Amino acid sequence: MAKLASILFAICLSGAYAEERPTVSLDDGLIRGTYKMSYHGRKFAAFEGIPYAQPPIKNLRFKDPEPVVPWKGVLDATSHYKCLQLQLQDIRVVGKPSLLPWKGVLDATSHYKCLQLQLQDIRVVGGEDCLYLNVYVPKEKFQSGENLNVLVHIHGGAFMLGDPNEMSGPSKLMDRDIVYINFNYRLGPLGFYSTGDSILPGNYGLKDQAFALQWVQKNIDKFGGNPKSVTLTGSSAGAASVHLHYFSQLSKGLFHRAWAGSSSALNPWVVKKDPSVSAKILAKEVGCNSDSVELLAQCLRERPAMQIQDAVKVTYKDWLVPLSPFGPTIEPNTPTSFLTTHPYASLISAGVVTNAPLTFVTTTGEGLLPSIFYYQRLNELNQRGYSYNRTFQEDISEKISEYYFDYDPITAENFDKFVKVCGQRLFENGIEKSIKLHGKVTKSDVFFIRMDFGSTASGLEHFGLPHAGDSIFYYDVAFQNSTLGDKQIKMKDILLDMLVKYAETGKLYVENVELQSNLKREDLRHLFVKGPGDIRMQSSKTLGGLDFWNSLGLDEDENLYGR
Repeated sequence: MAKLASILFAICLSGAYAEERPTVSLDDGLIRGTYKMSYHGRKFAAFEGIPYAQPPIKNLRFKDPEPVVPWKGVLDATSHYKCLQLQLQDIRVVGKPSLLPWKGVLDATSHYKCLQLQLQDIRVVGGEDCLYLNVYVPKEKFQSGENLNVLVHIHGGAFMLGDPNEMSGPSKLMDRDIVYINFNYRLGPLGFYSTGDSILPGNYGLKDQAFALQWVQKNIDKFGGNPKSVTLTGSSAGAASVHLHYFSQLSKGLFHRAWAGSSSALNPWVVKKDPSVSAKILAKEVGCNSDSVELLAQCLRERPAMQIQDAVKVTYKDWLVPLSPFGPTIEPNTPTSFLTTHPYASLISAGVVTNAPLTFVTTTGEGLLPSIFYYQRLNELNQRGYSYNRTFQEDISEKISEYYFDYDPITAENFDKFVKVCGQRLFENGIEKSIKLHGKVTKSDVFFIRMDFGSTASGLEHFGLPHAGDSIFYYDVAFQNSTLGDKQIKMKDILLDMLVKYAETGKLYVENVELQSNLKREDLRHLFVKGPGDIRMQSSKTLGGLDFWNSLGLDEDENLYGR
């Protein structure tokens, strides 16, 4: 009997000391989160799976986001959501780069696999009911009244895939005094299907983003955040999204500075010139052929979401081209339009451009991720002469071959040059244009960071830091090695301090380095990050490829809108 009493006493005592879960009262209802531990062991409040818009299902499919219907009781904010998308299962780098030339005696008894991305089991994952966000704040700062600066992150994934929980987790940021938010937005055709008119205008995913930012303005003070100090961050397509918010009427006043990693709105794959191409292919695949856009929209709303998402496969040509068959587009001018003018046209005419500090980041190996898709098919790539891309005609392919390869075929030994082609064409040129044009039309600072702190992928170090590879220093990234060495931890701490200080002041700060903006400059001033002990300012006329690509006369930017 005494033993039973002691057990009951222990149970009661443990209940008495159980930690109460964090709770917040929103206008829409009560939410209850939980506590988690940061990278270095600091406790933080986590509210995951907060609805910021109604589920975009049934008649709300291909419509602007609608306000949440208030709920009764307490919402358990401990859930993760993923928007419907095609997922490439088991994406990993396999094989090794060239070992030539070697020293000593080569042991010729080994099997080798060419360096490549291994893609397995392409399938549809996620759900259509996915418009949820997550809020994180250090426990001791939660509802403390300190008015913390706010960081809002937009995940990448070429507007086709991605998940904030897998691509931008909070544990590293929660070692700093800041409120952090990440969120889902509609992807692929469900987020960007457009026929170029007011019936199916597209950009639903971008409107979701703006709606999430509106939610932050209305609610973040209830968590201890300052709605007047919101910094927008993003990686890859998330960075392109960040930049697009500078040109949208829907985003005015919703953020106060931004940090864009490895992309910009001027990258050639971001804004779709003719969204109807992919729209028609997908409509045919799901049996929604109609000359009437109204009937087409009705048919698409009646199709299962999984069927629509699965049909994305037919919109890709061979080689996973285009990079984003569905993405941002120019809409008819209405009060609810997100983007009505191409960003390049806005910049050269000083049109709608938000006047707020902006920092761009590139890595030295931007082209590594896309180029790896082609590594195991170099012979075919050489034979086709870059014709996998319909914007490259034969004469243009010839010029590319001459400029980068001196007419040599692409091989394992000169593959770094192909990495350079992909990096300059898909990422660096657009970022360089953005920096220079923003510096001319804005009154706020435009900073530029160039990251070259080695690759975390074994065997790829000599290609430089891959596209968006610096994300591991700020966020938890599920598909990258989360274990950091001592040198990487030092780098993480330096970069986190820089980002958090920027979120407070709109200025970059690194100890013993005089930071320079690109405001009203002709050259590029960038902070070059080689390692924890090697961070310095550099200046250059260009990143290297812009003049060549401008000379090709491609149907984009200055050739459409002037200089």
